Parts: sequence; structure tokens; C-alpha cells
Amino acid sequence: MLEMENAFVGRRIKVYRTAAGMSLRELSQLLPVSAQALSQYETGRTSPRKQVLLALADALCTSVDQFTNAPEGEMLRSVRIEHPTSQKRKTLRKARSSLVTLMEQSLALEQELGGAFPPPSLPLMNEITLIRNPGDAEELAQEVRRRWGLGTGPLSNLVSLFEARGVRIFDLLTNSDSDREFISCSGFVSFSSGSSSDNPVILLNGALCGELKRFALCHELAHMILPSSMRTVQSEPVLEKLANWFAGALLLPASALRDQLGRKRRILSWYEMTEVKRQFGISYQAITHRCRQIGLISRETYRDQLTEYKRLGWRDSPQREHMALDPHTESSTRLRRLTLRAVTEGVVTRHEATTLLDVDEDEIDHWLEYP
Repeated sequence: MLEMENAFVGRRIKVYRTAAGMSLRELSQLLPVSAQALSQYETGRTSPRKQVLLALADALCTSVDQFTNAPEGEMLRSVRIEHPTSQKRKTLRKARSSLVTLMEQSLALEQELGGAFPPPSLPLMNEITLIRNPGDAEELAQEVRRRWGLGTGPLSNLVSLFEARGVRIFDLLTNSDSDREFISCSGFVSFSSGSSSDNPVILLNGALCGELKRFALCHELAHMILPSSMRTVQSEPVLEKLANWFAGALLLPASALRDQLGRKRRILSWYEMTEVKRQFGISYQAITHRCRQIGLISRETYRDQLTEYKRLGWRDSPQREHMALDPHTESSTRLRRLTLRAVTEGVVTRHEATTLLDVDEDEIDHWLEYP
């Protein structure tokens, strides 16, 4: 019995450690134990003392309960998140820990209520030649649109589009200044049932305006479909640049942009820019980048536009532009819907729902009782 408990705790520690993107040695540097001792815990040979468990929970930005209490239903077996690595480590550890918890809560409700999630259907881009330059990223975005049958028009709701193709999406509720530095992360998970490990998941900063969320979703899609071999031959700044180019091209195809604004312009009117922003759900700054990328405006015009955005305060955090989309326009409601359904069917209590959704009971009552 004790061996089973040790093995369970060890598996839970490993899930949170790998989700945090930390090696045994890196984690041990934050703890009063060695990497060898951590390995013993993870393999179930020994069990950590209470004070070590507390230190582990603090280092991995979670609670001791996540190591010792079995979640209802299916659990995560492994989490592979390889992007991003450039943000503050504590911020990323907290975000990735939240992702594990949110994912398991969703899995538990799915199993209890029978709400099966669509199987993953991401484009398999390992078939495509290695993406080396922005032109390749542009072609990749066109290929994704072609494979998903999206045409060249606006993409109305990216969360629904991604979820229909098996990508789980969660919002991180930001409570501190360090939390707000987080933008997004993505990866793949496997479940305890031994199913495929290629279950894609994206975590977004829930406070971002709609345009930034849409761009972040497309950026993360690039990281999920780019051949994994690229990480061994390209630096992170290059990968980030290619993912950004892909995101802009997926949201606003070159052909659609030329249809809207022409092939060559000396200056762009605010009215024209606003129409493109309204139709395609993309920021003024991203539109300007796309215009420069496809040669529609000159370098001088591009710099003048960025200077104007700086003057207006749009380039400073939190980057709220004129007519910014509400954050909720690109937020997954799936976990909320599952939770409220569980409340109405008596599977969970209102109090339990407040923990699942990180809201108070008045908010739960509001969702349940008012249209």
C-alpha cells in the first residue's frame, strides 16, 4: 500500500516538473534535496517528507494536494511544453502548473458527464520542407488554410475553430503584475489511460484583449505544427519570428490584404485600417506589420506608423488600441459550461464550482439563474 502511495506521489511530482520544463538538477537547486533524491521520489522508491513536499509545491507553483490527492477520473501522464522559454521562469512555472490543474479538472468533468472532446486533427507539417525563412512561414499559413478549408476570408472565432480540431484552450486568470507578463504557452499532453500523447493544448493570458489573444492562438499553432527538428537547427529568436510571421499570415492572408488596400500605398487612412481591423480581428500594429511584410508600404511609412502607435500609447503594456476587442471574444467557455452542467446535474456543488472556476458563489448563481 505504501509503495502504491509513493508511486502515485512520484508520478504527480514528475508531471508538474516536466510541465514546468525543469530537469531534476534545475528543480533540486530550489529545494533542500539533491537531484538524486528527487529521482528516488519520482520513481516511487522513497517518499518526500512533509517539508520537502511543501518546498516542491512552492517551487512548482502548485499545492501539496496536487501531489497527494488523486483527481477524479483520468489524470495526466505527461505534459510536454517546449514554448516559450524566454519569459521569467517563475511566471512560466505558475502558468504551466495552472495548465496541468485546468486540464485535469476538464478531464474529470468530461469523464463524469460524458462530454467527449474532438480528437486532435492538426495539420502534419513534418511532411513539409523545413521552414527556413519568412516566405516559408507565409506558405505554411496558406497550407493550413487550404487543409482546413478556410479560404482567404476572416476567421470569425478562433477558439471554436481550434477546439473543433481537438485543441484544448484555457485562460489563465492573472492576479499580479508578474502574471500579466505571461502571454501564452502551448504543448502536448498524454493521459493516464495510455492514449495518444499528441493531445494539443494552449494556455492564454485571460486578460489580453481579443486581438492579442487571436494572434497568440495562431502563434502557438505555429509552434505546435512546425517540425520538432527545427528546434535543433534554429535559435529561439528565429523560431519566434517565424511563428509571428505565420500568425499574421494566417489571420490576414496577403491576397485578402491586397484586395482591401491595393498593391502599393504611400499612406493608409485610419478608416481603411479600421475596416481591416474590424473584419479580420487583428490589431492596427499587426496590420501595419503585414503591409510591410508583403511590400504594400515602404519602410519609411512603416516606421512612421509605429512612431504614431507609440505616441498613442498602443505599444506599451497592456497594448489596448482604439476599438480593442473584449478579452471574452476569444475565450473558451468549455470548462465553464461543463462545470455549470455538473452543478445542475448534482455532480458538483456550487461551492466546488467556485474552486473549479475561481469565482465566488454570486457569480455561479448569476450564470445559472439569469439569461
